Amino acid sequence: MGQGDGQDESGGEGGSQAGSTGSRKLIDLRDCLTDSPRFRHRLADHEAEVVDLESKLEKVVTSCDRMVNNGQAYVEACRSFSSCVRELAGHFHNNSVVEQSLRRFYDTLAEVQSFHSILFDQAQRSVHSALRSFLTGELKKVKDMKKTFHKVSEELNSAVHRSAHAPKSKPQEAEELSSQLANIQTQFSHTAIDYGYHINAVSCHKGHHLLNHLLSYMRAQYTFFHQGYDLLREFDPYMRHVLSQVDELQKAAEEDISSMNSRHNLVIPQHLKDGSPEQPLRPMDNPAVAIELEGYLFKRSSGAFKSWNRRWFVLRNNQLCYQSEKTEELVVVVEDLRICTFKMAEDLERRFCFEVVTPMRSSMLQADSEALRKTWMTYLEGGIARALRISASNKKKDEHHELRVRTATLTRGRSPTPELSESPILGKKAGSLASL
Repeated sequence: MGQGDGQDESGGEGGSQAGSTGSRKLIDLRDCLTDSPRFRHRLADHEAEVVDLESKLEKVVTSCDRMVNNGQAYVEACRSFSSCVRELAGHFHNNSVVEQSLRRFYDTLAEVQSFHSILFDQAQRSVHSALRSFLTGELKKVKDMKKTFHKVSEELNSAVHRSAHAPKSKPQEAEELSSQLANIQTQFSHTAIDYGYHINAVSCHKGHHLLNHLLSYMRAQYTFFHQGYDLLREFDPYMRHVLSQVDELQKAAEEDISSMNSRHNLVIPQHLKDGSPEQPLRPMDNPAVAIELEGYLFKRSSGAFKSWNRRWFVLRNNQLCYQSEKTEELVVVVEDLRICTFKMAEDLERRFCFEVVTPMRSSMLQADSEALRKTWMTYLEGGIARALRISASNKKKDEHHELRVRTATLTRGRSPTPELSESPILGKKAGSLASL
């Protein structure tokens, strides 16, 4: 009856404990002392639960760790992407609409990335670190106690068998074995109770522990999406404004593209170029009109090999210069057109050549066609004439200015004519007449 009452009482306690934990019934610690088959079966069930819990928690922790690592890599990739967007904005320094829009996009993306970082940090703390601590804390204690329990259980089983085989003819040996058995039974009882306690502790803590930390992660998810929604809701009017600007930019681009549909009409066939009359040059008689011409010419080098190199020549500002493809710096061939002459070079093997001569150097040039050679020579002639005309005009202005300065100087140096009333002689005569 006593054992039956104890079993009913333990069953009642187990039922109330199961209701509080929401899991399998807890181990009745009094069963740990009896080490009955029922205790062993219940213990095996709890051990299987612990193994299953550990396995699934390991998967959750490993998956969370992978999620956090991939998330952090994603955040870094997003930061790299947004940085590239910011650098791209610098390309449109001459288009304020595109530049300002890209910079605003960068600022918004940077805030979203900060939200992502906070979310993954929260996942690291509330899920990965907390569950890893549970695995290495309470579950590890259960595993360690399991090893100790089964070791002491085997020692108890051996002691029981040794004590049972003790012969009556050896009372001293039997008494020693009985004493050893009593000590091991005491040790087993304490070990079994501790083992049952740690299993029950895991059963009690695992539910609220896991829910609490996963709830923290879910709140972090809520905060992440709420902040992102608020941010993009505030950003929505600007996106609508940019969309209208995109439409305007698209229309302008389509107009520009449409204006280039007849682009091939700009290309004049070579036979029409050579057969057409020379293009009218700019007026040469008006000194106010600048003589300017640009285009490619071959230039013979002054080295020993006399190689020909194609250069971009510029006739402008009373100078003849050229520029190579590798640099933007202009090299002066003729510094002052007034001191240069030019002539056709028909004695060379190459066609369409002409020579530009100054007191310092001689430059052999070659055009791509006879028409282009005539054009360059005509513009050189006009440039030289204009430079001489401007020089003569400036000289006349300087001479006129010098004459005016000299006249003004002579005028300031001449003595003024005295007035009649101020003359001392006339004044004296006037006094004499008055006395008469």
